[in-house]
Formats: sequence, C-alpha cells, structure tokens
Amino acid sequence: MALGICVLSSISVLESPKFSSNRVYELLFAEAFSIIERQKSWALIQLPDSEIQGWIMEGQFELVEEIIPADYIIDEVGGYAVAGENKTMQIHHGSPIPENKSIITAVDNYKILSDLRDTEEGYEEERDREQLENFVASYLNTPFSYKGRTVHGIDNIGLCGLFYRHFGLEIPKDIPGILQLGTSIDFISEIKGGDLAFFINEQGEVDHLGIIISDEEILHVVEKVRIDSIDNEGIYNHDLQQTTHKLRIVKRVL
Repeated sequence: MALGICVLSSISVLESPKFSSNRVYELLFAEAFSIIERQKSWALIQLPDSEIQGWIMEGQFELVEEIIPADYIIDEVGGYAVAGENKTMQIHHGSPIPENKSIITAVDNYKILSDLRDTEEGYEEERDREQLENFVASYLNTPFSYKGRTVHGIDNIGLCGLFYRHFGLEIPKDIPGILQLGTSIDFISEIKGGDLAFFINEQGEVDHLGIIISDEEILHVVEKVRIDSIDNEGIYNHDLQQTTHKLRIVKRVL
C-alpha cells in the first residue's frame, strides 16, 4: 500500500469525497498515511495506528517511502517549508520533521525553516514549567473547531494530542483509547501540571478532557481554548460562575 504525506500547512480529512462532507481528522504538514484508493480528484486514506479513514484531495499530498517519526517537531513558534521558488508555506506546531530539516517526496525536496523541538527529552514538571507555559500561551483563546489541530481551530483531543506529542508521547485519537493511558491519581490534591483529566456527561459517559496546568487550573476547549478552575467536583467556569463539567478521573500519562 502506498504511503503519502500532507504537503500543505494542514488538510481536512473528510468523511466522504464531497466538499460538504464532515471532517474526521486534520492532518499537519509531513504527517503520513496509507493510500487505500484513488478516485478522480480524491484519495481514500487511513491514518497509521488508527482505524480512522477518510478522503483528501489530489494535490494535497505527495508519495513518500517511509513515515517521518515525531522525534522532532516544529515548535510553538511555527515555521516554513520551502521547495523551489514558488512553493513556500507556513507550517504549524507539532508537524513531524527529520533532524536534518529535509523531506524528500516523489515530487519535491522540502527544506524546513524553523527551530525544532526534540520530543525525546520527555517531560519533567519542574524543568519543563516554561515549556508548559509557552504551550498554554500559544493556544489560549484558539477557537473551537471540530477535529481541529492548529491555532486556527482545535478541539480537546487535538489540543491534548499536540501537548503530549510536544513531550514525546503519541496518544490515541479517540477518548476511549486515551482513557487506557497512564495511572489514576486518587486525590485532587495530588494532581500536577501535565496530568490529564476526564469528565462525564449526564449519562455518565466520558465526553470531555483537558490538561492540568497547575494544582488548581485546567486547559481545555469549549467555545475556545480556555483556562478554568478544577476541584473535586469538576471544572468551575468563572464566567458562568458554575461547575460545567463533572470530574470522572485524573490520570498521569507522562
């Protein structure tokens, strides 16, 4: 099966080969996938280590021989990919980039102009406090966008995926899979920056998650990326002056 990578800043993976179709995922520059079928101006793809399939357009991807690991990624500042005089594009935080900053496809040779983040350094709360704060500052007030994964629009799974990738952990692309990660924190007094909190709806189903950024605060997405308080009950929204999400569990995944 042929391999391809996204060669634009980001592209929407759609449920069906129609412009009006729902988005099932957003690919970042250099992220790879398997090509299942090509149909006129569309291609059906499958994401690696996932059951997610969807359609993208010809011209949004190019063939490659191997997947680029996320050992190095574009940092929060972003960067540019250049291939020739008329092919320059901005690329977003989290895009996987080889250490030599060169990506060769069947069509072009892309040179990357950006500082890279070495994700293999992992996460240590005290050492990486500034890294956490920079991440928060980069995404705070980003508008909600279903299945989004960039500063132009993002959802909770996208936000958490980019945060943990920043520190070397690739998490699943759905809440049930993410719930299997890490170890449970028994008491709210023991939470710390980098922990992952899950919340339930009225039916008792986990439908919301966010990143603990201090012993009293959480970064999550509602109408936008926002910081709210967290306690034993859940998320307290100071704008609404009420608890909006009921806490189910906090897990340590880093």
